Amino acid sequence: MAILEDQKGLENRYSQRGRYKHSFIIEIVREVEEGLDIREACKRYHLQGRRLHEWLDKYSSPSYSRPKLFCYSAVQKKSICRAIAQGKLTVQEAVTTYQVHSSTIYWWQKQEKHELDFSKDHVLKKSTKASNVTPPAEDGGDEIKRLQQQLADANLKIAALNTLIDVAEEQLKINIRKKPGAKQS
Repeated sequence: MAILEDQKGLENRYSQRGRYKHSFIIEIVREVEEGLDIREACKRYHLQGRRLHEWLDKYSSPSYSRPKLFCYSAVQKKSICRAIAQGKLTVQEAVTTYQVHSSTIYWWQKQEKHELDFSKDHVLKKSTKASNVTPPAEDGGDEIKRLQQQLADANLKIAALNTLIDVAEEQLKINIRKKPGAKQS
């Protein structure tokens, strides 16, 4: 019974050619502009979201502005991830402050971790090739301590260089880091 009542106003939505009537489209766009949630409009009028978004782009008044997505730069993403990692910001606070979904922030963190792991592996491979490998001492403890110290120094150097690059990119507004998959010149 409720379905029939919902369908009552929908019989006049098609023209003779089987397309949506212009008056029907304008009525829905007006309702959305006045505050009707897009999902609710899709459910009420049995429409797909893509079609309604197309109508909003084409027929909405100039004063209506649909919520737009905001793109964050790589530097901004990294600073948000670092603030969360350092405990200065929680994920929920970041969600409300930057108006992004929590899964987006988790994705940024995953990318940041992957990038950090890659750079650590890359630096370790370079440092082992470049440095002269001393023959292992008879006492393995000294060798382990020396290698741990070298690793700590390399990690500190990586963190300092990443911070330096982030600050330079933010202040100079240029991309310094190489894009993944970019060809060498």
